[in-house]
Amino acid sequence: MEDQKEKQETSETADLMLSAEMVINMPDKHFTIASARHEEKPDYNDKTKKVKKLILTLILSDGTQIDAYCNKTMSNFIAIKKGIALKNWIGFKGELATSQRQIGKELKNCIYIK
Repeated sequence: MEDQKEKQETSETADLMLSAEMVINMPDKHFTIASARHEEKPDYNDKTKKVKKLILTLILSDGTQIDAYCNKTMSNFIAIKKGIALKNWIGFKGELATSQRQIGKELKNCIYIK
């Protein structure tokens, strides 16, 4: 009984979104898309407004699942390979990478698929 409880506790993950810093520290950056959906989220620049965001649930190489915001670069890359229907994105396999990009006045690490 104790083994089952321990397995359940270790299989659950925190309610996090994938970040560039997480990707930088991953020893193996391969993933598979488990699901894709749109959600209303607060706008980055104006928290009083809502914007529609594309969120992917990724299965990482170690078996853990994590949600990731799908930016335009990522969505264009996947759409070229799998088409624009989100249902066709399920099962897509790729490798994450990061690069530094100028976002406004700041230089930030961003996630992309290579």
